[in-house]
Amino acid sequence: MGEPKDTFLEIIKKSLILTVVGALFLLALEKGGLLTKGFIFGAFLSNLKFLLMYKELTGFASRTRKKAVLVAVRGFFFRFFLTYAFLIYALLYDDKFFIASAIGLMVIKITILSNTIRRRQKRWSSSRG
Repeated sequence: MGEPKDTFLEIIKKSLILTVVGALFLLALEKGGLLTKGFIFGAFLSNLKFLLMYKELTGFASRTRKKAVLVAVRGFFFRFFLTYAFLIYALLYDDKFFIASAIGLMVIKITILSNTIRRRQKRWSSSRG
């Protein structure tokens, strides 16, 4: 059980670093800070959804199959409606805020993809001898 927790913490740390770097870049790009606020808002929601998913997945082992499916479906719909409400709020707030928020939602996806690529590169380089 230590490996999933370590991977989860590694992904969260990398996503926070990516969020800070992205926010600093957007802050330098625009003086008003609207893009930066939207990006941070989206990245926060992305990390929150990842945390909720992690909590759900770690709790499946102690449940029956029927309860696990019910928790998974309920968690999916909760995360879906959370994202839906967030995007509606961002769209009503401002167009730039909405675009930056949508990009911020991609932070965890980019982090997971980069983490996967790096792990595979380590395997490829070690197997070549």
